[in-house]
Amino acid sequence: EKFTIVVNTFKRPERLEKSIKHYARCPSVDAIRIVWSESPDPPRHLSKLTKLPVIFDVHEKNSINNRFVPLNGLRTQGVFNVDDDILVSCDSLQFGFETWRTSRDTLVGYNPRIHSKNAGECKYGYKQWWHVWWGGKYSIVLTKAAFCHHKYFYQYTHELSREVWNHVHENRNCEDIAMQFMVSNATGLPPIWVQGSY
Repeated sequence: EKFTIVVNTFKRPERLEKSIKHYARCPSVDAIRIVWSESPDPPRHLSKLTKLPVIFDVHEKNSINNRFVPLNGLRTQGVFNVDDDILVSCDSLQFGFETWRTSRDTLVGYNPRIHSKNAGECKYGYKQWWHVWWGGKYSIVLTKAAFCHHKYFYQYTHELSREVWNHVHENRNCEDIAMQFMVSNATGLPPIWVQGSY
């Protein structure tokens, strides 16, 4: 069994090229999909960097939500979402994939965070890595380096509250929190944090 890499990129061609070259070396990668929201003409010449399929999913509008648009022609259930500036080692990536295979209905990622209710408010904030390290607890894994089942792309795009989707779009942030809470709410499962080298 293999998985698909989904690289979110925006106006960083040198990082995208480095990302494609890196992930093409990892043995369990079936294909690399590029979330392209910059222009109608992506740099398709980058697909010649590897024998693996490199497919540009071109979006007319620029939205951070594009990273979760369902992918046509996908041959895997498992998807590794990653930002173009994060290179997870192939060994760590394989470990994360094997972990995800044991719990396919949850998110498995390398960047844990913890959310907490702010005193006296109905707003939630999330704390940085050192809170996780110091307290030993986490409740979120960020989607900038995380595995999930492709079925969640459909749910995020078509079933997520429009209010949440619009907030993410307008603020260009919080898509990882929206995906995490959507998955956990649907399954009742927590995310899984795996340590890795990147």
